[in-house]
Amino acid sequence: MDCQSKTRRDLLALLLGMSAAACSAPQDDTADATTDPPNVVVAAPPTTAAPLSITVNPPPAVSRIVFQRSLSETWPRFDIYAMDPDGSNLVRLTTEGGAHPVWSPDGSKIAFYSERELPTGIYVMNADGSNQVRVMGSGRLPDWSPDGSKIAFYSTGRDSLNHGTYVMDADGSNLVLAIEGEGGFAWSPDDSKFAFHSSRDGNLDIYTINVDGSTLVRLTNNDELDVWPAWSPDGSKIAFASNRDGNYEIYVMNADGSNQVRVTNSPGTDNEPTWSPDGSKIAFWVGSFTGTTVNQNSWEIYVVDADGSNRVRLTNNDEPDMAPDWSVVR
Repeated sequence: MDCQSKTRRDLLALLLGMSAAACSAPQDDTADATTDPPNVVVAAPPTTAAPLSITVNPPPAVSRIVFQRSLSETWPRFDIYAMDPDGSNLVRLTTEGGAHPVWSPDGSKIAFYSERELPTGIYVMNADGSNQVRVMGSGRLPDWSPDGSKIAFYSTGRDSLNHGTYVMDADGSNLVLAIEGEGGFAWSPDDSKFAFHSSRDGNLDIYTINVDGSTLVRLTNNDELDVWPAWSPDGSKIAFASNRDGNYEIYVMNADGSNQVRVTNSPGTDNEPTWSPDGSKIAFWVGSFTGTTVNQNSWEIYVVDADGSNRVRLTNNDEPDMAPDWSVVR
């Protein structure tokens, strides 16, 4: 065999060996496989967030009691004070005289009468004692309408007005004689009636009358004196003072005069009741008399539960404190 033939044979053997080796080698399954794409998380498009809801709770209701006090150096002139229902945080609101203070229904203002200018007139001031304005140049014993838009007051008939109860707008305008010859009215919470005491039938008793002057109803009828009616906040009851059991005590009855119940029992004179804003308590003043002599240094403000329990003394000083009125203050 020549050299050329031998060379071809060796080359063929080499190629066959390489081919066999390639066929017997393990296959890489991934070499030719299509590579899967990686998992990609696509974020959702942004959305507009809902407005943040914030609940703002109103501040807790704060109630205050206003009343009249006479200092020894100014007796018998009274001025107006305010305190918390436990007797704390006492503040003097007037310095030129003021009596029979009454809160407006929303607790933002106080009406009162004063002799700082003669004749005696009706004044209105803010709850903190600021902005004292004379709104009527005559009258006593003011009381607010349930919506705070009007003030009723009593005229003795000694000044420019006739004897009776008048109603006016809170600024003193639109004056109308509501009930002739009667006074000391308390306006019912539903704006339908006045409660008042009157001696029209011989001695002082409690009556109601519609605000238009119709439908007079006598609620008490005894031989003693029943005075100073005060409506409960819901209008279902009337508190009043009576000496039917020997000295003045606080009584409560239904608005129609039924179920008259004595709720205080003290040796002093319990007078001029006023209800707490929630109707659960009654404040009043207690006076002391020796015969016909007034012991002015022992008139104090007290409070009891509406059933007469839990009697608490709120003021304790040598000055006479009288005529409380209780309200939520704004």
